Amino acid sequence: WKAFLKDDKAASLPLNPMDKPSRAFVHHYSDFWNLKTESFDPEPRRYIHCVKMMDTYMPYPLLSDATRKWRGPSAPVLPTAPASADHALQQTAGQPSKSREIPPPPERIPLPLQPRSLAPGEQKADTR
Repeated sequence: WKAFLKDDKAASLPLNPMDKPSRAFVHHYSDFWNLKTESFDPEPRRYIHCVKMMDTYMPYPLLSDATRKWRGPSAPVLPTAPASADHALQQTAGQPSKSREIPPPPERIPLPLQPRSLAPGEQKADTR
């Protein structure tokens, strides 16, 4: 697609026939380039036709560059239990965990609120 993007005379590009998973990937990946894609013809000759839009651009980083530099998934860091861990301390399915129990709410103390409205005949005190 880089050559297609650089060619100012080419407004569209038909791709070679491909299977359904590959076409699905191309349709999704074309969104990163802002290319309009459409599939044509019945299986097994079904292919994708790509059309440049006014704001078509090359994404950064390119998927090809990212895969070349990728070194594989990092090894997950798993917590290790101490060697003296007792099996009796482990939680079994269906038993509640004390660490996950919700503590009781603190004792409630009413707020010292003033009434919003005045009784008939009362006047609001000046607080300036």
